[in-house]
Amino acid sequence: MRNRLTPRPWHLAAVAVGFCAVAQEPRVSATELALRGHKAIVAKDYAQAVECYRRAMAQGAKNPRHAVDGARASVLAGDREGAFTLLRQAIGLGFRDADDLRGSADLTPLREDPRWADLVAGAAANEARFLARHSDPEGAAFITSDVARFWTVYSKLPAAADPVSLLARDYLDAGSVGLQDFIPNRILSAANLHATLQRHPRYFASIREHTLKVAGAEPAVRRAFRRFKALYAEATFPDITFVMGALNSGGTSTSNGLLIGVDLFGGGPGVPLDEMDDWRRSVIHPHADVPSIVAHELIHFQQRHQVRTLLGKAFHEGSADFLASLISEGNFNQATYDYGYAHEAELWRQFRSEMGGEDASRWLYGSSRRDGHPADLGYFMGFRIAQAYYDRAKDKRQAVRDILTSNDIEGILKASRYGEDLR
Repeated sequence: MRNRLTPRPWHLAAVAVGFCAVAQEPRVSATELALRGHKAIVAKDYAQAVECYRRAMAQGAKNPRHAVDGARASVLAGDREGAFTLLRQAIGLGFRDADDLRGSADLTPLREDPRWADLVAGAAANEARFLARHSDPEGAAFITSDVARFWTVYSKLPAAADPVSLLARDYLDAGSVGLQDFIPNRILSAANLHATLQRHPRYFASIREHTLKVAGAEPAVRRAFRRFKALYAEATFPDITFVMGALNSGGTSTSNGLLIGVDLFGGGPGVPLDEMDDWRRSVIHPHADVPSIVAHELIHFQQRHQVRTLLGKAFHEGSADFLASLISEGNFNQATYDYGYAHEAELWRQFRSEMGGEDASRWLYGSSRRDGHPADLGYFMGFRIAQAYYDRAKDKRQAVRDILTSNDIEGILKASRYGEDLR
């Protein structure tokens, strides 16, 4: 699973943006306003972006990243005072990435102001509080409220005059900061979520009971966290938020924690999959697989890789699977691994010929399902390289640290000697 939602890229193609400050416009949700703000930045309409983000924050947006993005837009629009106001809001909401503030070129004009040091210190203090709580495996909160909230809203949709607005107001806007983090690049919008529900009505009508069982995964998740602490003393354990998404992501991690899309964990007896395309059918899992995806995303939260090549991307994902296998039972990509072990030598020859390039489309994520092969075979290759490196290492704890933090993936592959015995 991809591991970061924020900071979001601003180099995407420009998108037409609706006005954020029209008096006669009906109330727009905080979620929609934040999305409009992002689109306005892409279009380089910074004044528009500032207005969108200000309105989003005034209407209760919980994600501090929105306030930071709004502050950047404020500086670019020539409004330094507005930028300080938004940055103070971000700190108050728990923004803790002091390095992001220091490294942002957009915020450079603020750094000579005496108020700047207080903002950076506030972010650093938030980080210190976060680490004090989340260095303990028991410090992570297990947040399931968004799943229950979704089903309450879902029951009202058939009678709703405007179901999209209902989803936006009572599910997305009312949800946790984790849910709001899951919207960009995953849920996308209330309209997209509603369209997903309409395309898969029988599936969603069948999975409520399965998704509400997610709370029962907590004991297994806590055991996995404790095992990881024993392997990696520097580990941090962020909150885990379970959400209902748009059938396109089982999980990710952001600065706000681990986000799990339990809509992909509704599989079980009597649950119809005939409405699904091949990719979705292959990634629907039973709720019993939730601990393994949480473990995978926990590893992503610790990783510090800067990857560009196919080798790096596959190692980033596959090594998360490998380390997760040391602390948790099961594998949410089991079909991929079954195929991988049965065709390992052939896959290695193909992977080795492509791994220096940057194109991962044949190996990672939904687009990689082809020619009768399961998707995500890059996970398998990365897993096997990480496993070989770990198995050869005399100092296992150092090996875990290397797997998590080293950017010399080619060096890890060489030291692992993976592939030497494959014919």
